[in-house]
Amino acid sequence: MFTRIKLYVSGLATALLLTACATKETIPQVSILMNQSGWVTGGLLIHGPRNLMKFSTNTSPDIPSGISIEVTRTPTPGTQEALGILQILSIECASKYNTKHFNFEDTINTWRTIVESSESVNSKTRQTLSNPKLNEIPWVNAGRCFEGKVRVRTFPWGKGVLFITSYAQGTLGVPVNNEDIHLVVQGLSRDGRYAINGHFKINHPNLPATAWDTGRKGLKIFSIDDEAKLAEKWLDQQPDDSFSPSFQQYESMLQGLEFKH
Repeated sequence: MFTRIKLYVSGLATALLLTACATKETIPQVSILMNQSGWVTGGLLIHGPRNLMKFSTNTSPDIPSGISIEVTRTPTPGTQEALGILQILSIECASKYNTKHFNFEDTINTWRTIVESSESVNSKTRQTLSNPKLNEIPWVNAGRCFEGKVRVRTFPWGKGVLFITSYAQGTLGVPVNNEDIHLVVQGLSRDGRYAINGHFKINHPNLPATAWDTGRKGLKIFSIDDEAKLAEKWLDQQPDDSFSPSFQQYESMLQGLEFKH
């Protein structure tokens, strides 16, 4: 049994017009088919063009208009509570966000190359994804340490790539752990109007629960500073259903996303 939950009716907000842009930035009507796996939606935030850094001295926005949705999953016995944020951003006025040091349109095109690649991810796709200069949409104020369990998927709304990563600014001196790993989805809508980005909690029973949980027997300990690629290789070898929530549960949730104008 599926229940359709409507998160935002586009008629309630006026599309935002950016100067020097041939069209309007729009925020779609978004609905999610919630199934019996327990996914529920929490708060949502609709925003116009803005800066990632609240106190940035940059007068030009670096994030387009969009909607942010909190997604949670009530844990069942033997599973971990899931929590994440899903963002749908307008890329209809992409050229507006090009700067001297960052070409937003090139970033979109690179992600398009990744999500349009074969679902049996090859080394070229992984090399493109691992480029430290490749920002997500929206960008994150930290670098990805690795990209594990990479897969490209087709959804009703478009295509996306999913992977597990941790973020860091400089040297951390801690192991890869469940508190700091995230399942990331970066996708593009079929009509080319929106970028979809999600960050979700995911756990593996053989990783430390936190950065300081290193004494339990059977844990896999990888230094996030020096052994990130070893952690990536190990993650790749783990079965999809060994993670909690499982990849199947997350992909099922993403299959339920719908956009309307």
